[in-house]
Amino acid sequence: MQVSCGRDKLRRRQQQQQQQQQQQQQHSNAVCHAGAGSVFEALLAQKPLIVLANPLMMDNHQAELADHLASMQVVMSTTPEGLLSAVASLDCMQLKPFPAKADCGIAELLDQLMGRSAAAGDECV
Repeated sequence: MQVSCGRDKLRRRQQQQQQQQQQQQQHSNAVCHAGAGSVFEALLAQKPLIVLANPLMMDNHQAELADHLASMQVVMSTTPEGLLSAVASLDCMQLKPFPAKADCGIAELLDQLMGRSAAAGDECV
């Protein structure tokens, strides 16, 4: 009985996730906080993206990621106070597609932020 209930819950959860993904694909733009997981999920969905950095996060790492991606012209970075203006002025034609992983520089940025130097032969992740 318990196994059957667990499977049913898992199936329902999978169906909900599939429905959410389908809904996300229907939207033309995305807005999310500047957490790495959220940002890269939206970039992989190839949606024009506005990111909001939370300046209260430790070491302001969200702002650093948002600023780096904005400098690559793959996202528009703003503050919560500037969100309405950012949505109104978002020009999708000015945003570039997220580059292939070897061209992105994200791994190097993270290494730099963590105080690590990349070892010879390390690949960009």
